[in-house]
Amino acid sequence: MISKTNKRLLKRLFHQQCWCWGCDIRNCSCNLMVKYGFTKFPKPAEGAGSSRYFLNCGKAGFEIHLWAFGAAIVDPRAQTGIIMRRYESIPRMLSQSKFSEIPNVQQADSLFEISERIPTSSQQIYMPYFISFIEFITAYEAFIQEQTQQGYRFTSTKGWPHKLVDGPLMLGLWEQILNELRGPSIPNLQTSG
Repeated sequence: MISKTNKRLLKRLFHQQCWCWGCDIRNCSCNLMVKYGFTKFPKPAEGAGSSRYFLNCGKAGFEIHLWAFGAAIVDPRAQTGIIMRRYESIPRMLSQSKFSEIPNVQQADSLFEISERIPTSSQQIYMPYFISFIEFITAYEAFIQEQTQQGYRFTSTKGWPHKLVDGPLMLGLWEQILNELRGPSIPNLQTSG
């Protein structure tokens, strides 16, 4: 079971992570998302929607799609996965019938439309996607620490009014959540809190 404390932490930490990804995209030396291996798909028109970043995780067998308003981690073979919307603490399952719509998502509402609440009976099916997503974020933040000058992540969050913690502390919090998710039992995503 994911603790109420980590559930609340996840909501604010993911919001901050989305902010930091935006900073990484706008980095003056290079787009760090592209350097990590993502492919950028520009927004359809100036001022409309959000760009999408895509990463094929190869051997792991899944893909990650990132927007300013959330993320999807999907298994193209099973045509399913999870959606994690910014400002939320519980992932939603990707509807198999809507799988092909992921490349067309441009607005936050679209993530809600192509996903649905994960029923308790299906949590064991979708938990590996959630764990893989948190593993990806943890690996990405480690990459940022290795590839950028000391103080980069601190600068990313400095002055941001919604800051949960200073940027360099984010990796440790993601590891804390990951350790709980990998615990001895399958977490219950629907815990109240």
